[in-house]
Amino acid sequence: MDSGRVHNIGPDPLFAAVQVPFGYSDFPDSLNYIRNSVKITVDAYTGDVTAYYDSRDPIISAYARAFPGVFKPFSEMPPNVRAHVRYPEDLFSLQTTVYNLYHMTNPREFFLKSDLWDTPRWEDTSEAGMEPYYVIMRLPQAENEEFILLRPAVRANKDNMVAWLCAKCDSGDYGRLVVYRFGQGQLVYGPKQVEARTNQNPPYPRN
Repeated sequence: MDSGRVHNIGPDPLFAAVQVPFGYSDFPDSLNYIRNSVKITVDAYTGDVTAYYDSRDPIISAYARAFPGVFKPFSEMPPNVRAHVRYPEDLFSLQTTVYNLYHMTNPREFFLKSDLWDTPRWEDTSEAGMEPYYVIMRLPQAENEEFILLRPAVRANKDNMVAWLCAKCDSGDYGRLVVYRFGQGQLVYGPKQVEARTNQNPPYPRN
Protein backbone atom coordinates (compact mmCIF):
# COMPACT_ATOMS: atom_id res chain seq x y z
CA MET A 1 0.00 0.00 0.00
CA ASP A 2 1.40 3.39 -1.01
CA SER A 3 -0.47 6.69 -1.26
CA GLY A 4 -3.79 4.86 -1.03
CA ARG A 5 -2.92 2.44 -3.84
CA VAL A 6 -2.22 -1.28 -3.63
CA HIS A 7 0.92 -2.54 -5.36
CA ASN A 8 1.49 -6.24 -5.90
CA ILE A 9 5.14 -7.28 -5.97
CA GLY A 10 5.56 -9.88 -8.69
CA PRO A 11 7.69 -13.05 -8.58
CA ASP A 12 11.39 -12.25 -8.46
CA PRO A 13 12.92 -12.48 -11.94
CA LEU A 14 16.48 -13.81 -11.90
CA PHE A 15 18.67 -12.23 -14.54
CA ALA A 16 20.86 -15.05 -15.85
CA ALA A 17 23.52 -15.17 -18.54
CA VAL A 18 26.10 -17.50 -20.00
CA GLN A 19 29.77 -16.95 -20.83
CA VAL A 20 30.21 -13.91 -18.62
CA PRO A 21 33.98 -13.55 -18.05
CA PHE A 22 35.17 -14.89 -14.67
CA GLY A 23 31.66 -16.11 -13.79
CA TYR A 24 30.95 -19.21 -11.71
CA SER A 25 30.82 -22.22 -14.03
CA ASP A 26 28.90 -24.91 -12.09
CA PHE A 27 25.36 -23.53 -12.32
CA PRO A 28 22.80 -25.62 -14.25
CA ASP A 29 22.16 -25.01 -17.97
CA SER A 30 25.66 -23.58 -18.50
CA LEU A 31 24.77 -20.38 -16.63
CA ASN A 32 27.59 -18.57 -14.89
CA TYR A 33 25.99 -15.25 -13.93
CA ILE A 34 22.80 -14.86 -11.88
CA ARG A 35 21.44 -11.73 -10.24
CA ASN A 36 18.12 -10.52 -8.89
CA SER A 37 18.54 -7.12 -10.48
CA VAL A 38 14.88 -6.25 -11.10
CA LYS A 39 11.85 -5.95 -8.86
CA ILE A 40 8.47 -5.69 -10.59
CA THR A 41 5.33 -4.16 -9.10
CA VAL A 42 1.79 -4.14 -10.47
CA ASP A 43 -0.76 -1.46 -9.55
CA ALA A 44 -3.81 -3.40 -8.38
CA TYR A 45 -6.17 -0.67 -9.66
CA THR A 46 -4.74 0.21 -13.07
CA GLY A 47 -2.62 -2.81 -13.89
CA ASP A 48 0.39 -0.56 -14.54
CA VAL A 49 3.65 -2.51 -14.37
CA THR A 50 6.79 -0.86 -13.01
CA ALA A 51 10.25 -2.45 -13.13
CA TYR A 52 12.86 -1.19 -10.69
CA TYR A 53 16.48 -2.14 -11.39
CA ASP A 54 19.70 -2.32 -9.42
CA SER A 55 22.15 0.13 -10.99
CA ARG A 56 25.09 -1.81 -9.48
CA ASP A 57 24.51 -4.61 -11.98
CA PRO A 58 26.38 -3.65 -15.18
CA ILE A 59 24.34 -5.88 -17.48
CA ILE A 60 20.88 -4.69 -16.45
CA SER A 61 22.23 -1.13 -16.40
CA ALA A 62 23.18 -1.57 -20.05
CA TYR A 63 19.60 -2.68 -20.81
CA ALA A 64 18.25 0.34 -18.94
CA ARG A 65 20.34 2.65 -21.10
CA ALA A 66 19.35 0.78 -24.26
CA PHE A 67 15.63 0.97 -23.43
CA PRO A 68 15.12 4.28 -21.62
CA GLY A 69 11.89 4.52 -19.65
CA VAL A 70 11.41 0.77 -19.26
CA PHE A 71 13.30 0.51 -15.95
CA LYS A 72 13.43 2.79 -12.94
CA PRO A 73 16.25 2.76 -10.36
CA PHE A 74 15.60 1.12 -7.00
CA SER A 75 15.94 4.54 -5.37
CA GLU A 76 12.61 5.56 -6.94
CA MET A 77 10.69 2.67 -5.39
CA PRO A 78 8.21 4.06 -2.79
CA PRO A 79 9.43 3.31 0.77
CA ASN A 80 6.13 1.62 1.70
CA VAL A 81 6.57 -0.76 -1.22
CA ARG A 82 10.28 -1.30 -0.58
CA ALA A 83 9.47 -2.41 2.97
CA HIS A 84 7.71 -5.50 1.55
CA VAL A 85 10.45 -6.63 -0.81
CA ARG A 86 11.69 -10.16 -0.13
CA TYR A 87 15.03 -11.74 -0.93
CA PRO A 88 14.41 -14.39 -3.64
CA GLU A 89 14.43 -18.01 -2.51
CA ASP A 90 15.84 -19.39 -5.77
CA LEU A 91 18.84 -17.07 -5.70
CA PHE A 92 19.51 -17.79 -2.03
CA SER A 93 19.34 -21.53 -2.71
CA LEU A 94 22.04 -21.21 -5.35
CA GLN A 95 24.19 -18.97 -3.17
CA THR A 96 24.05 -21.28 -0.15
CA THR A 97 24.79 -24.32 -2.31
CA VAL A 98 27.92 -22.64 -3.67
CA TYR A 99 28.93 -21.45 -0.19
CA ASN A 100 28.82 -25.01 1.11
CA LEU A 101 32.10 -25.51 -0.75
CA TYR A 102 33.62 -22.06 -1.00
CA HIS A 103 33.35 -21.18 2.69
CA MET A 104 36.67 -22.98 3.04
CA THR A 105 39.49 -20.45 2.77
CA ASN A 106 42.36 -22.72 3.80
CA PRO A 107 43.92 -24.15 0.57
CA ARG A 108 44.59 -27.56 2.12
CA GLU A 109 41.04 -27.87 3.50
CA PHE A 110 39.64 -26.77 0.14
CA PHE A 111 41.73 -29.29 -1.79
CA LEU A 112 40.81 -32.16 0.55
CA LYS A 113 37.23 -30.90 1.05
CA SER A 114 37.71 -31.74 4.71
CA ASP A 115 35.13 -29.17 5.86
CA LEU A 116 32.58 -29.59 3.07
CA TRP A 117 29.02 -28.64 3.97
CA ASP A 118 25.74 -29.84 2.51
CA THR A 119 22.06 -28.96 2.44
CA PRO A 120 20.03 -30.85 5.07
CA ARG A 121 17.64 -33.60 3.98
CA TRP A 122 14.45 -34.64 5.70
CA GLU A 123 14.16 -38.13 7.14
CA ASP A 124 11.62 -39.34 4.59
CA THR A 125 13.69 -38.42 1.53
CA SER A 126 17.31 -38.74 0.47
CA GLU A 127 17.20 -36.48 -2.59
CA ALA A 128 15.29 -33.25 -2.01
CA GLY A 129 17.31 -30.77 0.01
CA MET A 130 15.70 -28.51 2.56
CA GLU A 131 14.39 -25.34 0.93
CA PRO A 132 15.06 -21.89 2.43
CA TYR A 133 12.20 -20.45 4.43
CA TYR A 134 11.16 -17.01 5.66
CA VAL A 135 10.99 -16.35 9.38
CA ILE A 136 10.74 -13.45 11.79
CA MET A 137 13.33 -13.80 14.54
CA ARG A 138 15.86 -11.91 16.62
CA LEU A 139 19.33 -12.74 15.43
CA PRO A 140 22.17 -13.30 17.93
CA GLN A 141 23.38 -10.01 19.42
CA ALA A 142 20.56 -8.11 17.70
CA GLU A 143 18.14 -5.88 19.59
CA ASN A 144 14.98 -6.39 17.52
CA GLU A 145 13.28 -9.06 15.46
CA GLU A 146 13.99 -9.13 11.73
CA PHE A 147 12.42 -10.66 8.67
CA ILE A 148 14.97 -13.05 7.15
CA LEU A 149 15.35 -15.92 4.72
CA LEU A 150 17.01 -18.87 6.45
CA ARG A 151 18.70 -22.13 5.44
CA PRO A 152 20.70 -24.49 7.69
CA ALA A 153 23.89 -26.28 6.67
CA VAL A 154 25.11 -29.70 7.79
CA ARG A 155 28.47 -31.39 7.44
CA ALA A 156 28.77 -33.43 4.23
CA ASN A 157 27.67 -37.06 4.69
CA LYS A 158 26.53 -36.26 8.23
CA ASP A 159 23.32 -34.94 9.74
CA ASN A 160 24.56 -32.64 12.50
CA MET A 161 24.17 -28.94 11.83
CA VAL A 162 27.36 -26.88 11.53
CA ALA A 163 25.95 -23.49 10.56
CA TRP A 164 22.97 -21.64 9.24
CA LEU A 165 22.87 -18.89 6.68
CA CYS A 166 20.41 -16.07 6.30
CA ALA A 167 19.55 -13.24 3.93
CA LYS A 168 18.13 -10.12 5.52
CA CYS A 169 14.90 -8.78 4.02
CA ASP A 170 14.22 -5.62 6.03
CA SER A 171 14.76 -2.46 4.01
CA GLY A 172 17.67 -1.15 6.07
CA ASP A 173 19.78 -4.31 5.61
CA TYR A 174 18.09 -5.81 2.55
CA GLY A 175 20.32 -8.27 0.72
CA ARG A 176 22.91 -8.64 3.45
CA LEU A 177 24.01 -12.26 3.77
CA VAL A 178 25.09 -13.59 7.16
CA VAL A 179 26.44 -16.97 8.29
CA TYR A 180 26.41 -18.25 11.87
CA ARG A 181 28.79 -21.12 12.58
CA PHE A 182 28.60 -23.48 15.53
CA GLY A 183 31.71 -24.37 17.56
CA GLN A 184 33.94 -27.22 16.46
CA GLY A 185 33.24 -29.31 19.56
CA GLN A 186 29.56 -28.42 19.74
CA LEU A 187 27.00 -31.02 18.68
CA VAL A 188 23.86 -29.43 17.24
CA TYR A 189 21.15 -31.67 15.85
CA GLY A 190 20.26 -31.04 12.24
CA PRO A 191 16.71 -31.03 10.83
CA LYS A 192 16.81 -34.74 9.94
CA GLN A 193 17.97 -35.70 13.43
CA VAL A 194 15.35 -33.51 15.10
CA GLU A 195 12.65 -35.05 12.92
CA ALA A 196 13.84 -38.57 13.75
CA ARG A 197 13.86 -37.86 17.49
CA THR A 198 10.38 -36.34 17.24
CA ASN A 199 9.04 -39.42 15.44
CA GLN A 200 10.52 -41.71 18.10
CA ASN A 201 8.45 -40.12 20.84
CA PRO A 202 4.86 -41.35 21.25
CA PRO A 203 2.17 -38.78 20.59
CA TYR A 204 0.98 -36.74 23.50
CA PRO A 205 -2.27 -38.11 24.98
CA ARG A 206 -5.34 -36.10 24.23
CA ASN A 207 -7.61 -34.99 27.05
